[in-house]
Amino acid sequence: MIGAAKIAAAIMLGVALTATVAVGVVLPAASQSPVSTLDDANTGDPSLAMPEPTIATPVSIGDQDMFLVDDPGALVDFGEQRQNPDGSMPVAIGLAARWGFLDDPAMASLGGRWHLIDSTSGAFAGVWQAFGRRAHGQMWGDFDIARDGQHGALGGKWEADGGVAGGYLAGFWQRMDGRPGGTFWGRWNFTSGRPGGVLNGMWSAIERGKGEFRGMAINAPTTDMLPWDGFVRVSEGEVKLAREVRFEHGGNYREGGDDLVYRQQERQTLAWQSSTTVNWDGLIVGMLVPNRATKIVFKTEQWSREFAAGELVGMHIRVPVDRMGHEIELRGFLIPPPRRECGEGNTVKVTLGVRWGYLDERTNPDSEMTMPETQDGYFATWNGFVEVSGGGVALKTALNWEKGGDYRDGKDDFVYPRNNRLTIEWRSSTTDDWDGVVAVACFPVTRGMPLPHVTIHTDQWSHVYSLDELRGLNETYQVDRLGHEVQVVAWVS
Repeated sequence: MIGAAKIAAAIMLGVALTATVAVGVVLPAASQSPVSTLDDANTGDPSLAMPEPTIATPVSIGDQDMFLVDDPGALVDFGEQRQNPDGSMPVAIGLAARWGFLDDPAMASLGGRWHLIDSTSGAFAGVWQAFGRRAHGQMWGDFDIARDGQHGALGGKWEADGGVAGGYLAGFWQRMDGRPGGTFWGRWNFTSGRPGGVLNGMWSAIERGKGEFRGMAINAPTTDMLPWDGFVRVSEGEVKLAREVRFEHGGNYREGGDDLVYRQQERQTLAWQSSTTVNWDGLIVGMLVPNRATKIVFKTEQWSREFAAGELVGMHIRVPVDRMGHEIELRGFLIPPPRRECGEGNTVKVTLGVRWGYLDERTNPDSEMTMPETQDGYFATWNGFVEVSGGGVALKTALNWEKGGDYRDGKDDFVYPRNNRLTIEWRSSTTDDWDGVVAVACFPVTRGMPLPHVTIHTDQWSHVYSLDELRGLNETYQVDRLGHEVQVVAWVS
């Protein structure tokens, strides 16, 4: 549904800190800066036997949903992996899948006022604002009224502030039975004739002959719902859910909501319910199979295929499924054995999650449809670090990270290359959403010595926590009057 444009905005950080934090693995691009999780220093203390220095693996279900994970082996817990009857070991394979409009069509909010001119016609005027971008402008036009007074046609123009673009609007409106309002829908394009997309929304009367309207313009050929119910099945072995991606729980299935993964009735099949309108949904699953010849079936209502398990390793396909532009994308990869994060001995492991920005979905309360400051060229900087007083800290994953793009648009987030084992540093900015990181720290605890501590610092906020303060921590801090917040969650084991 429309709300699907906000990646994971409603996902609680506690969920993101489970073992299912990674998505489909892809090899690091040559242009990406490596992010070392630990340096090569040898402390000589066997209690700090953290993993060998590695390069954090970029993992992705889509090019704009890029994360970093230290241990792809922690994707899903299959428990103890027993040998096959012939003495060989089973193979753990991951599959990341997504479906719908994969390129995230650009969207803009619309709003304004209308008034009647006479009994057969009227006019409207308003503004539009692109989501996640600084682009905005005006729109205006007129509409006619059919003899029954319950419906009609509309037409008009739009332009961007600064005169860099513009085009036409055309569509229809309809009154809801017995209500002082209704719906409108139609299409928009560019003055040059280049195709645009669809628009739709609601209108209401606030007094006789006058009213307001609100809606959206979307750079997609349709907003109609498309069902993607399906399953993954292995002929032998087992399949488990690693992570849902952009699933909208609750809501209306006909509007792209009410997505869910069914409770498994058998270990060889994982089934789901999913629908999309203008965005995409996805899943990451793990499969433990006897060998690479095991048959795996991936099926949705729009597309299906059978694979040998070995075909999935390193596979990346993107397939169109209809003439409207809906696609399905699959990425397959090996899941390596998980690594030990902290060694034996008097060592405390802390899993730490931090996210910052607007932590919840934001709505615009202004009935005049003036744009909030955060969508009119405003961005917040959150460059910062996590630093421990002793032991070591490793990046687990980055959350809601936008790679590339313009830093002033809340993008171009990245983690700096490591030069020591005590600090993780990043560059981050937000507009109307949030970013975050998950880290794992290993602290040596020595009787008679001060408790270790961790410092979390950003451009907007910072705090120092002792080890005792981290136990069961789940706090949200107000940062400014604009509504920016920081949430810190920690588990100690």
